[in-house]
Amino acid sequence: MRLELLWYGNGEAYDVGMSAHHIPRMSLAEFLELEEKAEFKSEFCDGQMIAMAGGSYEHGLISNNIGGELRALLKGSGCKVTGPVVLVQAAPGGYVAYPDVTAHRGEPRFATEKHRALVNPVLIAEVLSPSTKRADRGLKWFEYRRSETLWQYLLVEAEAPR
Repeated sequence: MRLELLWYGNGEAYDVGMSAHHIPRMSLAEFLELEEKAEFKSEFCDGQMIAMAGGSYEHGLISNNIGGELRALLKGSGCKVTGPVVLVQAAPGGYVAYPDVTAHRGEPRFATEKHRALVNPVLIAEVLSPSTKRADRGLKWFEYRRSETLWQYLLVEAEAPR
């Protein structure tokens, strides 16, 4: 098996040291339809499907603990807390992801009629791992800042508690 380092941007993939080739783009509706049938979870950015890496036991434990604490703290506040099975699109036309923990206030609103991507998060929490920390601190943070509803973005370091 050969692993390749690719950089994606503007619908093109650039293999380091090789020529560029076109990657087909898709709409959010096409992504959501594919994602509904997929065996593995993917995220969506700029018309591209991005495969997600599997999480570790520690990652899952930390995520569940955060979700549990938030549910207890927010009980009676009108906020609901969800885990990494709910897609979120924090800004119109932006990145669509499965955050580790998400909270929304009031009625949930979704990007499509099929209720697939939540668009009104007030809190998103991501547990950082070596394979995700760059995106969580970079692209996702950039996208989440465009949200009109997001109040807090929590990053939790899994390998070095602080």
